[in-house]
Amino acid sequence: MRLICPNCDAHYEVGDDAIPDTGRDVQCSACGHAWFQTPSRVRPEALSIPKPTAWKTQDTSASWDEGDPQATGADAPPAPPAQQAPAPQAPVPTAPAQRKPADDETLEILRQEAAYEAQVRARERATLESQPDLGLRVRSAPPALPPEDLPADVSEPPEDPVQMRKQAARRALPDIDDISSTLQPVTQPRRHGDRQDLLPPTDEAESRGFTTGFIMVTSAVMALAAVYVAAPNLADAIPGLADVLERYTATVDLMRIWVLDTVNGLMQSATEALNSDTGNN
Repeated sequence: MRLICPNCDAHYEVGDDAIPDTGRDVQCSACGHAWFQTPSRVRPEALSIPKPTAWKTQDTSASWDEGDPQATGADAPPAPPAQQAPAPQAPVPTAPAQRKPADDETLEILRQEAAYEAQVRARERATLESQPDLGLRVRSAPPALPPEDLPADVSEPPEDPVQMRKQAARRALPDIDDISSTLQPVTQPRRHGDRQDLLPPTDEAESRGFTTGFIMVTSAVMALAAVYVAAPNLADAIPGLADVLERYTATVDLMRIWVLDTVNGLMQSATEALNSDTGNN
């Protein structure tokens, strides 16, 4: 059976036999409020209310002779007596239920339930109020200004204007120690009449790339020439490459013939041009 305090809404679970049929006084251990608690179960005979018995009325209209319905005056039959309504019954007063004091076992159960509810509420408040560490760092206060950056005391006498001008000039000029630390010594002094100063600086990367390309092209030409010269020996040593070497040598021969014809044609054209110029003169 569950008990609910009407003052603080605290819930308690007690046995069904803790509250008798007539009810009893209970007290909340959380707030100290006391009230009369009735059991949740009610016997059927307690719920049954006796119904008032209806008054028995007799039908007197049948005992009276209606007579002639057309008769009037003295010949008419007397009217039947009027029916009287039954007097209402007064409600029977019910005796108030006797309250029994709560036993120690029930009070102990109520105290335990109240203590448990208080612990649960305290835990819920602790979990709601506690805040985990968010990893925030407290920023330290900025360092205090050095004494030299602070404004001069008003009570001190003013300095000499000549000294103030000298100090201002020193602050305007760069420090000699700072300039000396940034300078680098020159190992080889330049000559004023040297022509290398007038030439633009060459790019080392471009010179290295040109040298590498020239060496690669020369090496490839020399390798192809070596294969062309040693083609017969290679064909005898490796029969599987005989067809490839034969086609390669034939291609090189055709290129040689084409180059030779081209050079001869150019030389012949140049000779004819020279002869024509000599004849005209």
